[in-house]
Amino acid sequence: MPVEEILGRVKAAGITLTYSNETKKLIAKPTSAVTPEIVAALRECREEIIDSLRPVKSEAEVFDLARGYFGLGDRGRDGSEDGRHQ
Repeated sequence: MPVEEILGRVKAAGITLTYSNETKKLIAKPTSAVTPEIVAALRECREEIIDSLRPVKSEAEVFDLARGYFGLGDRGRDGSEDGRHQ
């Protein structure tokens, strides 16, 4: 299952995900909303989910995340394929 779909299911269930650098654990609350299916999906894509929870460090990273999330491919800020106007 794609990470976006897992995160959509988590959100729809009203679950909040956080990551503890101290314990190296992914935390889902409220635990009463976490189903065995959600646990399995979170385990399957744990590293990708943790990466998505880390703070963004640069504007370029924001654009990369947005392109991935919206399926825009490798476009530049101006919408051209390589980021340069023609």
